[in-house]
Amino acid sequence: MLITLIYWAEVMLMMLIYWAEVMLMILIYWAEVMLMMLIYWAKAFLLLKNTEALVVASRKNGLEVNADKSQYMVIFRDKNAGQNKNINTEKNNLLKGQNS
Repeated sequence: MLITLIYWAEVMLMMLIYWAEVMLMILIYWAEVMLMMLIYWAKAFLLLKNTEALVVASRKNGLEVNADKSQYMVIFRDKNAGQNKNINTEKNNLLKGQNS
């Protein structure tokens, strides 16, 4: 009888540990998803603020930004930044240092 109780206590403890590990993995996954969402929205906010700064600076110089004709390109920095001389876009190929 005592051996059976000890066995079931061990089984219950193992199940508890297993479910605690599962819940911890779910919590870590949720935290990673929330962090990615926060980074995404921070980048979107930064892009919006930079666009607003461009519009304000343009108006100070007597220019007007036409939102319908404006295009922008988002470039991410990485460890290989500056090593590639060509930047490929959908419409054309821009060479480093080339004046358009």
